[in-house]
Amino acid sequence: MLLKNINIWYNKLCDYRGDDMARTKHLNIPLLTYTIIDLILIFILMVNITRLNILPFKYVMLIVLILFLLFTITLLFQKVNKHKKIFRIISYTLFTIMFLICSVGVYYTGVTVGFLKKSFNTVRNTYKNNFILIGTVDDIYQIDKVGYYKIIPHIDKAIEKLNEAIEVDTDGYIGILELFNDLDKGKINGIFIEESIYESMKENITTIDYSKYKKLHNVEITIDEDVKKTNINGPVNIYINGLDFTKTNSDFNMIVTLNRKNHKVLLTSIPRDYHIMIPSMNQTDSLEFMTKWGINTPMEALQNLFNIRFDYYVQINTDSLVSLVDTLGGVEFCNDYGAFKTTHAMILDDYDDSNGRRLYVGEGCKEYNGIEILTIARERGLPGGDRARQNNCRQIMINIFNKMLNMGSVANYKKILDNLGDLYTTNIPDKLITMAIKDIVAGNKWNIETQAVDGENGSGYVHLGTVPGYIMIPDMDTVNKAIEKIKEISEY
Repeated sequence: MLLKNINIWYNKLCDYRGDDMARTKHLNIPLLTYTIIDLILIFILMVNITRLNILPFKYVMLIVLILFLLFTITLLFQKVNKHKKIFRIISYTLFTIMFLICSVGVYYTGVTVGFLKKSFNTVRNTYKNNFILIGTVDDIYQIDKVGYYKIIPHIDKAIEKLNEAIEVDTDGYIGILELFNDLDKGKINGIFIEESIYESMKENITTIDYSKYKKLHNVEITIDEDVKKTNINGPVNIYINGLDFTKTNSDFNMIVTLNRKNHKVLLTSIPRDYHIMIPSMNQTDSLEFMTKWGINTPMEALQNLFNIRFDYYVQINTDSLVSLVDTLGGVEFCNDYGAFKTTHAMILDDYDDSNGRRLYVGEGCKEYNGIEILTIARERGLPGGDRARQNNCRQIMINIFNKMLNMGSVANYKKILDNLGDLYTTNIPDKLITMAIKDIVAGNKWNIETQAVDGENGSGYVHLGTVPGYIMIPDMDTVNKAIEKIKEISEY
């Protein structure tokens, strides 16, 4: 059969011209051109499909069979002598259809391959911290003895960089108020501190007279932290961390437990104000502020609390959420609280709610645009406060995922992938994503369950124990139930 088709293809590449007694072969340039172009496109398409590895084997073979049959039929039409012109027109039409189908396939598979390689597989995460030197003098060179807060991560690296500007003696403190008291008493004449901690102190600690202190020098350090990736075949735990406008504090925390063996997914929501231990620092803090010290810090604290291991993380960027939702043409949100007006304004990258108008959210389900979805996701003025916000964020995440699976989004496919790639950073390998997609394409139905942990409202010290603030004390009954559910989903 194969030799017969090759013979058909060869003979049709040649026109036989002349009388019956003496016919000569002449190369059929149009047919040769169409054949070469379509074969090249078919080859590239199959290579991309193989690289993607998101289609089950039976579907790959079906595509190969369809393309082979279509190509053979196209050549057979060239072989027909009766009504030769009409059949050649049909043949070239089929060649054109194959060209268009393969071109579209090559484009979309190529875009997807590029997206997967670019947007996954991160093995290191980089973040920056800004430190400041403050004192009561006017000149940095009048500073010779500096105190610093020992608990701040990477403070030693920052001090090394400070010493490149001036040489100073340093003294570490474990109490933030003692540090400022010694500055006032003249035991030290400078304080070296992380800037966001100092700004938070100015807002929350009123017993210190900040007007007499001057910022004398800035030091920015870059931390390149390892974010190891581990499991891929068995059950995995993924930490979802949603950043707020500061790009350092987290508004949203979730554990995603995924088991490909039983096709189960468990979403565990955790309030951002959960006040829990960071073992490596021997310090408690609210989840909201831990991301300031790198993605590994909240992961370590949650691993300790839930007695699990995180295999991967996803850190979501608030700004790109707006663009993604707008590209999708809006996302549905179902309001079960009754109609309400948001306490936050519809603004981006700003906490001054006087700069925009509030959003009216009617009862029931409705599609909202990007800035509206962001405003709803930020809302805490609902029954349950931050608990309600975590539930709303979870609903929004699921609805975005479902909207992306809608084939109506194909027209904006590349733009969606571009916005999606800007939405997050992650160390999830692309192979895990393609394996999950292959399961969906194969018709395996995934069962998604949700749960949330709770706690008691309280007050305590945040920002690594430097300032008082609102905290949520974990309700260990809900935590232990969540742990059991995670174990259940993780079982083979």
